[in-house]
Amino acid sequence: MSAVITLLTQQHQEVLARIAAVEHADDAGVAAAFLAFLEGEVLPHFRLEEEALFPELAQDASIAAGPLRVMNAEHTAFRELLEAGRIARRAGDPSRLCAVAADLAALLRTHIVKEDGVLFPLALQRLSVEQLRRVDSALAAAS
Repeated sequence: MSAVITLLTQQHQEVLARIAAVEHADDAGVAAAFLAFLEGEVLPHFRLEEEALFPELAQDASIAAGPLRVMNAEHTAFRELLEAGRIARRAGDPSRLCAVAADLAALLRTHIVKEDGVLFPLALQRLSVEQLRRVDSALAAAS
């Protein structure tokens, strides 16, 4: 098992726990706290994926054209939604802030299912031992 994939999977569980707590909340304070959590925890998680794992996976054209393209598109959509949340927070628009938080929660829930169920198992099957070492070395260098 790769240390990076183990860490990313553990982080997914933390995110899912936060999602469960905010998913149906209709409170701007809860939504704002969720956005702060996402900025502090999920953005670094995405950077780790994008800088350590995704470059190795991109060497396989079938992964790059399929699952990896989807993951990158969802990372972009996440960042766009997060910015919409920042704008709603600055504008003092609690209903928009709550709506964006709900959209982010839904996006992350499905994104995590795809990574845990498809991308990570695919990485473990298709990446060589040397590639997995490089992924883990990137984590060590980032720490």
